[in-house]
Amino acid sequence: MNNLEKMVEEFFALEENLLNFETLATLIEEQMNRPRSELIFEAADNSELTIAMIPEIPISEIGWGKLTTGEGEKVDTAQRTQLYNFLKNIGGNDLQERIANINSFYTLTPDSAANLLGESDASTISRTLSYLTFFKTLTTIITNFNAASAGFAFEAFLGVLLGGTQIPTGHNTIADLTTEAGVPISLKLYNEASIAVGGSYTDLVNDLVSGGYMQYVVVMKNLEEQREGDPLSRQGALHFYRFNFNLDNISNILSKTKTPSVVQLPKQFLRNPEIDIDEALPKASSVSVEELESKFAELVSSAYPDHAEQILQSVDWANRDELYIGNEGPGRASFYKGRGKLKVVGSPIYDTLEGLVQDENTNPEGIMTREQQEEVAATLRKFNEQIVEWRKQLAPERDNAIRKLKWASVQSSVEFYNALDEEGKKRALKAQRGYIFTDQFHLNKTQVKEIEAYAQPTPGEVYPAGQDESYIGTIQIGADVIINALNNVRGLINSSVFDIFNNLKVLTTNIQSYFAEGLEDDRKAENAITAADNIESSTEEIRNK
Repeated sequence: MNNLEKMVEEFFALEENLLNFETLATLIEEQMNRPRSELIFEAADNSELTIAMIPEIPISEIGWGKLTTGEGEKVDTAQRTQLYNFLKNIGGNDLQERIANINSFYTLTPDSAANLLGESDASTISRTLSYLTFFKTLTTIITNFNAASAGFAFEAFLGVLLGGTQIPTGHNTIADLTTEAGVPISLKLYNEASIAVGGSYTDLVNDLVSGGYMQYVVVMKNLEEQREGDPLSRQGALHFYRFNFNLDNISNILSKTKTPSVVQLPKQFLRNPEIDIDEALPKASSVSVEELESKFAELVSSAYPDHAEQILQSVDWANRDELYIGNEGPGRASFYKGRGKLKVVGSPIYDTLEGLVQDENTNPEGIMTREQQEEVAATLRKFNEQIVEWRKQLAPERDNAIRKLKWASVQSSVEFYNALDEEGKKRALKAQRGYIFTDQFHLNKTQVKEIEAYAQPTPGEVYPAGQDESYIGTIQIGADVIINALNNVRGLINSSVFDIFNNLKVLTTNIQSYFAEGLEDDRKAENAITAADNIESSTEEIRNK
């Protein structure tokens, strides 16, 4: 083993991740493909602080979830454990408290700085790096990914932050993740100017009937590009809102939106609230969007077992209205009448796979070629047609029965619903028009922000404990935010840590150049060896404190 390899391996010889020249090659490749947002900024004391100095957590929506053993036991993945080890140091009992702590770190007053101090230098460093890693990883997710990929990665990231896990596609729930305490959360990440919170009313009702409530976390992002045409230069804010749909407030809220018909009750239910309307109807076509999505997922998993999750996430079949002729999504009535087939050649479904196409320069981690992209898009269109035909075969008997139902007004339905006991409300929910027709519901930005007013006169626990409005906090993101935070904690981190950061930068840069130039410039190798030697001594200094 030569001196360079020995020095590098000694530094990276972590408990479960020894680095040899094979894995070093991977490190080099990662470094050479860093986003342009990881630029060098000048610190106040003229020493260079860079975003690259902060630990790099690979973005892995799948890896951040939990694996399931053959016996159904959930186990943590290595990627999830790595992320959790950083994020567990961000204090707070729930999302609202953690957002407050994150903002305290960003502004860093003497009081919030004192909260970072641990019993030793090591614990202080650990806490400080946790916050820096949070800002870096969140910024990478929001600024470096397209909207669909960012949404899925953000779900997984938030799941780990809250000690819970993301819920994979096809699990017949409107929830996207759960917290450590088991709270189901439907997470919505939107541009602030285009908020449209919604989904399948049938699936929401099923969740409420089985669990009693569903917590919504709506994140409104307001970002601006600092350099025109460069999405990686985006910075701005994520505004968080949180509320609960429950048995008491669901009809009040939705009766005042643009989709009030979802809460209408059949007149025969008002005459006899003991009747189970859904059970009384023919069963054949009682199919929700979630059930259809599960069937679509099964087809994709059968055809592409190694990459099904990535394809399903990119396509987002159940939620992208633009995939369908006439912009009619799979949850709408026209879809069930046969007009829900995906568009043909050149359709948006082809575009949704763009982020999975391998490109040596921009996307070396892609899973398909350009030719395979066309083949996969054609296969997905075929799968969609199979589901439409399957659904059409189930429709006639139930649809004929539904057309005979007579519906009470929205106001009469809500008043009747509110007077029922808990079990009566569960029966009523499954009798409502939105449930029977598997309609979509929608909330706009104003309704999210003023949700308590819409929940009157019986709001129930529209807010979780300790919350008195829907807004729960804002997190600033962007390269400037990260560098500001890094500068703020300069005095909290032992100078040896920054020596390690700086020498790691020198080591990485010189190894890149040494390999890129054909192993011909010995000065680059000598610089890398010196940096590795400095890393070793600085690490030893910290370990002995």
